[in-house]
Amino acid sequence: MKALGVITIILIGLVINVDAMHDHERKSPEERASNQTERLTEKLSLNDEQKQEVLKHSLSLHTGLEALHNQNKDDHKAKREEAKSLFDTWQANVEQVLDEKQKVVFAEHVEAHKGKMKSKRKHKHKH
Repeated sequence: MKALGVITIILIGLVINVDAMHDHERKSPEERASNQTERLTEKLSLNDEQKQEVLKHSLSLHTGLEALHNQNKDDHKAKREEAKSLFDTWQANVEQVLDEKQKVVFAEHVEAHKGKMKSKRKHKHKH
């Protein structure tokens, strides 16, 4: 469970940093949710019902992150906490629609993503 929390924090940092760097390329929440759902559909072999549920939860996540991004809060810690809450909710909701085999693959996917983001952060701080 702790690992899931760490993963969530890393994903939050990724979203906040990447979004800040690429505002000119920013996709709509609908586009991001759709892209995320397609990636997860391929990775987890989701059926149509699961795909619709994941899309619904991903849209909720990305709509919330978009609203958070558009807020003019100077308190970055509060923004991170709100984003973490959104990610925690999203992950829990996605896991609820997965079977046991898919949950294992999803956990591996999240771990791999966490490692990739950690590597990117290290590289970013070297410059």
